[in-house]
Amino acid sequence: MLPKPHITNNSFGIYIHIPFCQTKCPYCDFNSYETSRPELKLKETFYTKSLCDELLFLADKYKLEDRKVDTIFFGGGTPSLLSAGSVSKILASIKNTFSTSEFLEVTMEANPKSVVEEISEDKIKGFIAAGINRISFGVQSLRTEKLDFLGRWHTVEDSRTSLSFVKEQGISDINIDSISGTILDTKESWSQELHEIIKLNTTHLSSYILTLEPGTVFGKRAKKGEVFIASNDLQADIYELTQELISKAGYRQYEVSNYAKTGFECAHNLLYWRGGEYLGLGAGAHSFLRFKTEDGIRWSNTPDPKIYSQRITIDKEASQRIDPVTIEQINLERVSFGLRLVEGISTEIINLEKVPQFLFDKGYLALEQDMLFIPKSVFRLADGIISELS
Repeated sequence: MLPKPHITNNSFGIYIHIPFCQTKCPYCDFNSYETSRPELKLKETFYTKSLCDELLFLADKYKLEDRKVDTIFFGGGTPSLLSAGSVSKILASIKNTFSTSEFLEVTMEANPKSVVEEISEDKIKGFIAAGINRISFGVQSLRTEKLDFLGRWHTVEDSRTSLSFVKEQGISDINIDSISGTILDTKESWSQELHEIIKLNTTHLSSYILTLEPGTVFGKRAKKGEVFIASNDLQADIYELTQELISKAGYRQYEVSNYAKTGFECAHNLLYWRGGEYLGLGAGAHSFLRFKTEDGIRWSNTPDPKIYSQRITIDKEASQRIDPVTIEQINLERVSFGLRLVEGISTEIINLEKVPQFLFDKGYLALEQDMLFIPKSVFRLADGIISELS
């Protein structure tokens, strides 16, 4: 295995948002847009140039020449719909602008169908040659009826085929995203499905309980009375079952929804959870930078990809608003994100006297060697526990 970069709150990463998808899933609230393949080919060149132009402008504007890039993440959307040439141009622009870690992690999200239908052996080799060394597959389920329910456009066989294909081409660091806690899930059916997911033998597993976001198709239909998710009690049972089965299979839980074999934790997500800096490039992407005063700024880009590219062409940047962030706000966010990790947070960044005592009394928080953390036995309640500290 390739060593991973050591991620701290002083690490720096780059996120590249590719907002194009073949279809929009009914549960998805990410900034993504359905695009036919002919349309994508027309948009790709313009969008790729915009990403590179934005990078150069921001690096100069904020004097980021001293930053070393530890992680790069292509998210979406479906980034694997891009050509190897576009990915190569983006990564070359980053490497020509910044120094990079010798253990640089470069992740690309991929839909299994885009691998089976779109990615030839030459394209995968092109991705690898450009610098991609980690793939995150949106498998979501290994049950046909559940894939249909979730609006996925790939099949169970697509997932198996695409995983084998990518491994054959030399990428061993692979994540699988899965979704449970739907109305179609029982403890028994999820146990069987999770065993099949574990058999795929990837280095990383992300297992999410389905939630209903207001702006999604599922969210809107749920308001009218349709049921899409399992009961709270069943979701709790499914979460605990997931912890048990994945841990028994040799993975270590390191975050509320994430598990990895030793040494294969996702460096880019650790960057967010440990409070590192990041540049977000592309439509709707978010950025966060700190300066020598320890205060910082954050902003997000306009979400529409066409307007984003037009603004980059004219203004070289596409931010909607730039907000100052104080050191107090930064530390509060480090607490909120850091407590999602099994390791928890250093007591140096939180005033323990302000932590409600009942959180300790009820076993929702624990202290050990100057680290404050949520015990894994109550990890499924993390969002509620964290909300008590804000």
